[in-house]
Amino acid sequence: MKLKLIISSPEGVIFNGEADFISLTLVDGEIGILPRRENFIGALDEGPIRIKPHGKTLFVPGGLVMKTGQEVHLTVPFAIEAQSYEEYWDILEKKYMEADERIKKLKEINIG
Repeated sequence: MKLKLIISSPEGVIFNGEADFISLTLVDGEIGILPRRENFIGALDEGPIRIKPHGKTLFVPGGLVMKTGQEVHLTVPFAIEAQSYEEYWDILEKKYMEADERIKKLKEINIG
């Protein structure tokens, strides 16, 4: 028996597939989800989502999780695939620096 995992953000679906086990961080601690776990709704904290057997680790800044039957739905602002917190923070910092540069360029255009 497998879980159906769907991770989505405002930009679209990030992951849609099957998993044997999902590990994630809720605001009150880490949790593992197996197919026979009871249904629940929870608030995600910043941290990794580990998907087995895919070996995929996605870091999220927070969000919501809902397990119903054999489906697990996560709604997050964004997700970054990384192997460690350090790699996640490096990627996140680069994204924010790129966004900051785009904002500076838009301000230079002086629309108005």
